[in-house]
Amino acid sequence: MVLLAAVIAVVVVLVTPVGCSSDEEPTGAAGDVPTTAPSAAPSAALPAEGAPTTLAPTSGLVSRLADVDSGNLVLGARFNRQFVTMQFLAVGFDATESECLAGVVASQQGSEFAQRRVREVFSGAGMTPEAMSPCVTLERLTALASSGAAPDLGRVPTGVVRSSFTGLAAAGFESAGLTAVESSCLADEVLDRYSDEQLAALGTEALGATTQFDDSAVASAIPDCVDGDRIAELNR
Repeated sequence: MVLLAAVIAVVVVLVTPVGCSSDEEPTGAAGDVPTTAPSAAPSAALPAEGAPTTLAPTSGLVSRLADVDSGNLVLGARFNRQFVTMQFLAVGFDATESECLAGVVASQQGSEFAQRRVREVFSGAGMTPEAMSPCVTLERLTALASSGAAPDLGRVPTGVVRSSFTGLAAAGFESAGLTAVESSCLADEVLDRYSDEQLAALGTEALGATTQFDDSAVASAIPDCVDGDRIAELNR
């Protein structure tokens, strides 16, 4: 929850008037939130019912894939921008505000933005009322902070959450030794074993932290995407 905590801290701090707000219309990357860019993967929880385990959850391969450290991945500017957008959505900003604010973060970091590890994408540094004023007024920030609402990926469109988790999971699986095709398939299969509500809860808890899927979800999904010889090879 590192990044979500940083976002809510920014909102709370900004209710203190340290500069002028603006009534300008949002600028930057406004519009609908894309549903194809990746973001964070969940921590441990029970998968959806009905998925039989066909590979031992205690195997070395299962453990390696279930415990990928997604926070250490470097996935580029497109991913980072979507990831930051999700953080703003989770604390209550609307889609236009969140896209615009993510653009502010990207602009502030410049060329370094694309090189940041997942857990380093957004710290909240530099997000002053002046910096945020093209996207949101001080009154809006004050209202969000005063509501006392905790960060919650349940506020984020389901398609964004699911595609984001799937994308980051695929990148993590590939970093653990699977091919791109195997990784993409496994990410789809593993995430299918979680309900939308589970993903929202898991993501709210684990954004910016180590990916930790339920071992049984990974174990039951691997044979759907990796053939027997490859499983034996990877499990050595």
